[in-house]
Order: sequence, then structure tokens, then C-alpha cells
Amino acid sequence: MHRHFDATDGTEGRPRGALPAQQAYLQDHLQRMHNEIESTTRKLELEKRRLNKLDEDAVRMRQEHADKVLKAQQSANQGLSTKKLEHRLAKSMSQLNTLNHDNNECRLKIDAVRRERLQLLQVFKKLQT
Repeated sequence: MHRHFDATDGTEGRPRGALPAQQAYLQDHLQRMHNEIESTTRKLELEKRRLNKLDEDAVRMRQEHADKVLKAQQSANQGLSTKKLEHRLAKSMSQLNTLNHDNNECRLKIDAVRRERLQLLQVFKKLQT
């Protein structure tokens, strides 16, 4: 088997300038790919920072919203609970007045029974003498 060497560059069957042109193309392609990777990496990092900022803003806004909603609910509940407390107070005062009235009636009956007992004791003493 005989190998055919073309020109003086030592390549088999290739034109003299083919290898350097292909290497130049590959080097250029490699450089473009490297630049694209760096560009994409920078864009990715920028988007990651934006995403983190948005996440932080979202957490802050959710907290702020929750605080405001809770304050609104508490003030509404406070107004509602104030009405409830006023109603409970009025009901308790009415019940107290009713019990005080019943208590006074019982005291009057007790006093009447005591007077009657004293009168009966006096009558009994008179009858004994």
C-alpha cells in the first residue's frame, strides 16, 4: 500500500490550506460559543437577582397586606364586640334591676311577717296574764 502525500505539509489527500481554515473556523465557533455562554450566564444571574428581589417584595407585600387586613378585622371586631358588650351590659343591668326588685319584695314580706309575729307575741302575753 502506498500513501499519497500532497505537497510538503505532510497531510494525506488534503489541500494545503484546509487544516488551518478548519481550525480557524472551529476556533471562531468555539469563541462565539464561549461568548454566548458568558452572555447567557450574565443574563441568568441578572434574572436570578430580579427573581430574588421580586420574591422579597412579594413577601414584604404579603406581610403588609396581612397586617392591614388584620388591623381592619380587629377594628371591625372591636366595633362589633363593643356592641355585644353594650348589649350584655344592658341585659345584665336589667337582670340586676329585676333581682333587686324581687329582693326588696322579699324584705318587705319578711318585715311584715316579723311585725305580725311581734303582734301575736304581745297578744299571747296578754292572754297569759
